[in-house]
Amino acid sequence: MGNKTEILKAIESTPLTISEKLEVLSAMEKIRTLLEKDETRADIYTLRTMKPGDLGYVATSHALLYAAEYQFDHTFEFYVGEAVMAFAKHFSPEKENLWIAENRFRRMGSIAIVNNGNGVAQLRWLLVEATARGCGLGEKLVETAVGFAREKKYEKIILMTIDFLTSARRIYEKFGFALVSSEKTVEWGRQMTIEYLELKL
Repeated sequence: MGNKTEILKAIESTPLTISEKLEVLSAMEKIRTLLEKDETRADIYTLRTMKPGDLGYVATSHALLYAAEYQFDHTFEFYVGEAVMAFAKHFSPEKENLWIAENRFRRMGSIAIVNNGNGVAQLRWLLVEATARGCGLGEKLVETAVGFAREKKYEKIILMTIDFLTSARRIYEKFGFALVSSEKTVEWGRQMTIEYLELKL
């Protein structure tokens, strides 16, 4: 197919409209991505910011994954969906962001920074699909979110997790998050210990 410079020159010389040229470039990028064979590298998973359809993905992916792996009931989907809709309604691009991890144009994970006010950011909706685990994607998502929070001059990041989410906990600890409190409770159809962590920036 030639290198990228040659392809761009070839497209420029065609009588296509600007929108048609962009469509061709997009199609060629999709072909290149689909031909990528190695799914074990974190750099295969591109991170992008929010676009239409992503909020629904966050709510649905959490509901399906937590039901399958941790036997959460339907109330968890409502809990995530309500929070996601509140995020969308009050979204402040100067202080907040949602990232989606993709592989071959398929959504494979998510994370967000939500503004809690008074210099406090909340890390939310970290999720890595089962088929994308083990290559460092979770760390890549957390690194992106923490970097964004630092760039926006937050004083600290807080998050809520659950005691049996051990893989996520290891990632949080790697970035310096520390446990500040915990509580035993019954939520979303099962018993658990909810843990509250924070990272001072």
